[in-house]
Amino acid sequence: MCGRFYIPEPDDSPERLETILRQAEARGGQPMKRGEISPGDTAAVLVRSRAGQIAAFPMRWGFQLGDRLVFNARSESVGVKPTFRESLERRRCLVPVAYYFEWDHRYHPRPKYRFALPAGGVMYLAGLYRMEGKTPVFTVLTREAPPELAVFHNRMPVIPAAPRARAWLDATVDPDWALADAQSALEWRTETPTLLDWMNA
Repeated sequence: MCGRFYIPEPDDSPERLETILRQAEARGGQPMKRGEISPGDTAAVLVRSRAGQIAAFPMRWGFQLGDRLVFNARSESVGVKPTFRESLERRRCLVPVAYYFEWDHRYHPRPKYRFALPAGGVMYLAGLYRMEGKTPVFTVLTREAPPELAVFHNRMPVIPAAPRARAWLDATVDPDWALADAQSALEWRTETPTLLDWMNA
């Protein structure tokens, strides 16, 4: 599951991410939000333009279904669900982030953890987008989490492997192939330490 992700302030942000954000800001006409991004917020999203170029656009996070905001979609079933099928066929995207957050359900109150690539840098979450009126919106794909991450949550964002991330944006590429071997080796650290963390420090 992915219900929060993080965009650093400019001084702490990778150059590649800053380039993407500046391009999205130029198109949207206003600065992109920094810090913790939640469903309903606007974020920079990468898509393949009509000219075939990869470009960044500002989009709101979440498909509106009645009074519900759908900010995640199960990758295993998007091809058969009417809400997502057309976007899978024609409108795929990548959401560049520094890391995402998850809460450990084994404790109360639930401690918050950040998940990032071991080497750091930009992490690209696979997503789908569509137009709602004149507003572009996106949702993030999820998959089953591997055992070492499932202790926090049984779902995680789909993070395409580096060689396949660009292919995910190409609607002519088999989506199953583009998402195969998705990244699952992540590093995590607590944002809100538990008593056990303090005892082991």
